Amino acid sequence: MKIKVEPIKVNYYPEVCELCGGKVIITSKEDISGKCYCCVNCGAYAKTYMEEPDKAMTILSTEEMHSLRKKCCSLFRSIWKNAKDSKRVRKCLYGWLADKLKLDCSDCTFSFLNLEQLKSVEKTLLEVRWRTPVFDRNRRLYFR
Repeated sequence: MKIKVEPIKVNYYPEVCELCGGKVIITSKEDISGKCYCCVNCGAYAKTYMEEPDKAMTILSTEEMHSLRKKCCSLFRSIWKNAKDSKRVRKCLYGWLADKLKLDCSDCTFSFLNLEQLKSVEKTLLEVRWRTPVFDRNRRLYFR
């Protein structure tokens, strides 16, 4: 039985911080090229797209979340890049991870995950990073 999962709602034009309730302004930061949305209260920020400078690329995130997101991306990449059939593994790895997080596959984007979800991703990926991704008879990904 498949559990119905609510899609992640991303606010690409935040005015109120989802983390602390503070006011969000669009500005620039010294360590970021281009513009970003930034909470004046807690400092959480989200980079914007160069071609759409008013649209956030990610959810508002603390430094801890940005750091953890980079770590998760690196772990994820190391798993599929070293696989025998890397393109197929990459595609299926998103589905496998979404299943573990109880997310819809289309919502399994590191940029939209909150701190709790990112910690869960890190734990899950650390558990399988040295194992070999393989496919069963039904073409489902698992780790040996």
